Amino acid sequence: MNPERRTADPVVSLSISLDPNAQGLAPSLPLPNGIVVVNKPAGMSSNGVLNRLKEALAARPGAPKGKAGRVKMGFLGTLDPMATGVLPVFLGKATGLISLFEGLDKEYRVGLELGVETDTHDLEGAVTARHDPSGVTAQALGAALARYQGEMIQATPAYSAVKTDGVPAYKRARRGETPPPKTRTIRLTAPQLEDISLPRAVFRVGCSSGTYMRVLVHDLGRDLGVGAAAFLIQRLRVGALFLLEKSYTLDTLTSMLREGRFQAVESPVGFLKPSGFQALTLDGPMEQKIRQGARVEIPPGLLSDPNRLPVERQPWMALRPDGTLVAVGVAVRIETTGNTGMPLKASGEFQNESSSELLNTGWAFQPQRVLVE
Repeated sequence: MNPERRTADPVVSLSISLDPNAQGLAPSLPLPNGIVVVNKPAGMSSNGVLNRLKEALAARPGAPKGKAGRVKMGFLGTLDPMATGVLPVFLGKATGLISLFEGLDKEYRVGLELGVETDTHDLEGAVTARHDPSGVTAQALGAALARYQGEMIQATPAYSAVKTDGVPAYKRARRGETPPPKTRTIRLTAPQLEDISLPRAVFRVGCSSGTYMRVLVHDLGRDLGVGAAAFLIQRLRVGALFLLEKSYTLDTLTSMLREGRFQAVESPVGFLKPSGFQALTLDGPMEQKIRQGARVEIPPGLLSDPNRLPVERQPWMALRPDGTLVAVGVAVRIETTGNTGMPLKASGEFQNESSSELLNTGWAFQPQRVLVE
């Protein structure tokens, strides 16, 4: 079934701390805060993956009992039970960063079988029609697939979590009702056949967030006049950051967590930097202000890269000198009490040319939410 089926929106916010002591825990018993890329197995829901991870953490030696030992988790982009591949999982305070990565493009490997149609558009659904696919050639399949490039309108399937009046479509479908039809604009890139053994074939395709791979397979089958259903949906990447080759199998990961080994849980800083976040290194007084929710001026000397100076509403992360992520926010214009020596142009970027009208204007980091106490 569809790897992009969405359930309730995950918890979203804009800051985390990676300091285990910020949770009031002894350093010997830290809870993991970060991101791990799971290679989801078939036959398990995305929520099932989270349950396995939580059980493994609860079983580690010395784990606190009850609420104190619970780790908050969320995932980026739901994968259906039949689907496999990249499932980014955010642990602890890192769940507050999920919203920053939503909307990333994705890439899939998809297997289709010609000559069969089902109510779910994959082979796990009930068969609704069968056709003779013997007249379809590899050339005809390739030509049909090649037409699925660029922006287009895609109908959401009956078995999906898309809601109408608060009721998911799949619940209506299971009751024998016909969910109200809905469509969305999607974008497909670089479809390419990888293997053909008719009536089966496997292809790769890039897509925008929210694209239903099993609907694509269904539409291809209809174009060819013989129907088709998906037998394989494997997510290869989410954006350029979460990759299958850097993922962990669920069995390997649960074994590590059960032993209290958190090497697979990576700091979000490594994911935020490639996403365009500038870094601000804090001194003690600056962190105290951020803890109180106040904005702090960005002195040029504290910029991580003095050659890349702020732009209005640009995303920034505030770090302690040891690299601990304290908060995430944006750069905003401020009026300063004196000459900063770095005048601003009206475009909103620092320039090295003089501008007497803007000598008292500077930049500040505005935290969106602060997690350290």
